[in-house]
Amino acid sequence: MLLAMHLIYKSLIRIPLIAALFFTLWGCSLSSTKKTPQRKQHTIYLNSKFEHVWRAAQISLSKYPLATNNLDKGLLKTQMISSYDIWKPAHVSVNNYGGKSYTIKIKILRGRYNGKKITKVIVKKSLQRRKDFFSGEESLMSDGLEEQKILYRIKRELIIERIIERRAS
Repeated sequence: MLLAMHLIYKSLIRIPLIAALFFTLWGCSLSSTKKTPQRKQHTIYLNSKFEHVWRAAQISLSKYPLATNNLDKGLLKTQMISSYDIWKPAHVSVNNYGGKSYTIKIKILRGRYNGKKITKVIVKKSLQRRKDFFSGEESLMSDGLEEQKILYRIKRELIIERIIERRAS
């Protein structure tokens, strides 16, 4: 009888411990974790020489303050820019809300496809917002318009360069 009561007492202690452990793990799995938004990379492949694409990218970023301009790595990176200081989409109102800033990173890579030399251009915009002085920066998703505009300008600069070369010869 004493042995039976001892076993019942042990099992009664284990059940609440197991239940507490279960609810703790279950609650942690349901808690909202802030996921940083994935920044979309805008990419194009061009049938042009690396040096021509590099020069076109430099011209397309001529209004931006550059932090990195490394030809060997194929990297162009802007300094931190306050939102809408340089470029503002047409659908955004005139109000400039503080706390948002971004950098633009362009990576230019050489490669081959079916025996032809190609150049890959990747444009990535990292957008952050700081709510107040004490909180950290929060990553935001870009609408992709500025990245598309930069890629468009690179393609247009290459077209202009080809026309000038044809006229010169």
